[in-house]
Amino acid sequence: EDPAPKEDPAPKEDPAPKEDPKPEPDELDSVPLPTNVKPKTSEAFEAIKSAARAKIGTLTKETEELRTRLTELEARTKDGGIPPELKKELEELRTFRNRLDVEADPKFKDFDERVKSTTTSIYDKLKQGGASDEVIKKIQDLGGIEAVEWDGLLSKLPTTIRRSIEQKLVDVETLKEDRAKAVEEAKKHASQYIAARSEQTSKQREAARAEAIKHGEELANSTEWMKEKTIPAKATPAEKKAIEAHNKLVADSRLAIKEAASDDSPQMRAALGLGVAELMRVRSEFAAHKEASTAQVDKLTKELKAATDLLERVKKGSTHRLRDTPATADENRPKHSFQESPGDAIDRLAKEAEQGQSA
Repeated sequence: EDPAPKEDPAPKEDPAPKEDPKPEPDELDSVPLPTNVKPKTSEAFEAIKSAARAKIGTLTKETEELRTRLTELEARTKDGGIPPELKKELEELRTFRNRLDVEADPKFKDFDERVKSTTTSIYDKLKQGGASDEVIKKIQDLGGIEAVEWDGLLSKLPTTIRRSIEQKLVDVETLKEDRAKAVEEAKKHASQYIAARSEQTSKQREAARAEAIKHGEELANSTEWMKEKTIPAKATPAEKKAIEAHNKLVADSRLAIKEAASDDSPQMRAALGLGVAELMRVRSEFAAHKEASTAQVDKLTKELKAATDLLERVKKGSTHRLRDTPATADENRPKHSFQESPGDAIDRLAKEAEQGQSA
């Protein structure tokens, strides 16, 4: 028998597509839209939220990476993350710098000044012994007193001068040795030495500031206008206001003096210099204004005196002897208005005086 044909297997049904898992709710989902918005507006809003979620995800990832790197760097630093060779070089540089600071310390310049003074004294003694300026210059050109063979030169000098120079040469050598020992000892403990000098300098600076503040207060107390005033019990409002303004100016000025004395920075020094220049400008302008005001006062005083003299002459010119004739009736007397201006009054009096003189 023919074999029965194989039946085609039943076609497999395609599995239903898996739906993308819904993202977990986040803060953006808590931002609602109004219920009556258009569909396109809702779609655009959802697109914006999706873009924001993507950006937030990127920034969060970068933040985590940076946090991880920071943690690694902190761990390396705690464990001595600096390479040994770099650390060694750093220590050598610090030591070298400390030694340079030691050599540059003004404390050791005292040795140099004493050596210089003693050397000058040796040259003076040589001149007293008859050495010329050319000989002194030749010694200096050779490199100073250390480069000279003194036995032959000293043998030609008087005994007293020779012994004095010999002693001074010993003093110079001793000073140089003492300086070298002091510097070398300081270099052995350079860090401690620099720290001690820094502390000493800080204390000196604080002492100088305190002294400056003290002198500032003394100057303020000796300045008459920088003294506060007491408001009298019967002071008017205007007087009270003026005294309060004066006392405020005094308080602000004293505070400014204290701040300036406490601050020795370059900025404060520049500000003080500018303040002095501003004071000079104000004084110059005040002097010019005072001179102009004085001239104006002198001019007005002269004009007032001239007007007063004219008025006196007018008054004297208007007086005359009483006539024998009876007094004129009131209706015949000239009547004057109280509204008459001073100029019109002077003109009228002058006219009456002229009429009286002609009569």
